Amino acid sequence: MKVYHYTSEDGLKGIQSSMMIHESTDTTKDAMLGYGVYFTTMDPGQHSKEEILQNNYDSAIRAMHVKRMDYAIEVEIPIGQLKENPGMRNVWVHPGSVYLNDYPHRFIRVSDDLKKVFEKGSLLRNVFLGGVIVAGVLALGAVFNWN
Repeated sequence: MKVYHYTSEDGLKGIQSSMMIHESTDTTKDAMLGYGVYFTTMDPGQHSKEEILQNNYDSAIRAMHVKRMDYAIEVEIPIGQLKENPGMRNVWVHPGSVYLNDYPHRFIRVSDDLKKVFEKGSLLRNVFLGGVIVAGVLALGAVFNWN
């Protein structure tokens, strides 16, 4: 099963140097499903950082983890080695640390959200829509010979 572990640039460097994703052990703040490495099936190419952030973290601590969304490690792990979150969030746990040499994997730089570029109220969206309107008026003028 293809799963993604999101991390910061510093976290990525540590993971690349050790080729291991260390398990989370702080069950009071982080590891709500117990010790292990936490993943999601949410592909960074298919979901915005905000969508993944909402899935991965409780709303109270979401802002603290924005930098943990800059990189993803995509790992192919047999589904039998993962435990699914019984709740509504798309979260999977691998018990213990994950040794990347044991699984097909790749490192991904998560790009800025293109979805946000065209969100309601964004300057680029408004400029784009303004251009579409002007082009439409000019096209109508050409059809009806407005001079």
